[in-house]
Amino acid sequence: NLYSLVEENKDGIRERARCLVDNRLVHFVGSDAHRINYRSPKYESGVRYIEEHCGNAYLEEVCYKNADSFIFGKTADFSI
Repeated sequence: NLYSLVEENKDGIRERARCLVDNRLVHFVGSDAHRINYRSPKYESGVRYIEEHCGNAYLEEVCYKNADSFIFGKTADFSI
């Protein structure tokens, strides 16, 4: 959940999410959007966090390439 990386108010949840990303244990990201006025899809700060802490290559993998590989049955390299 991209929201959890920066916007999350609960320290434990935010730190767990960051630990998973920082250690490259995440293969896919998403948003926990429910509706526009409650848990709206705030993903920009999470995307910036991944880019700043893990680099653009990892960001591309978890935001686009891995999902594309999964959906279309391609073999993905999850070793980044």
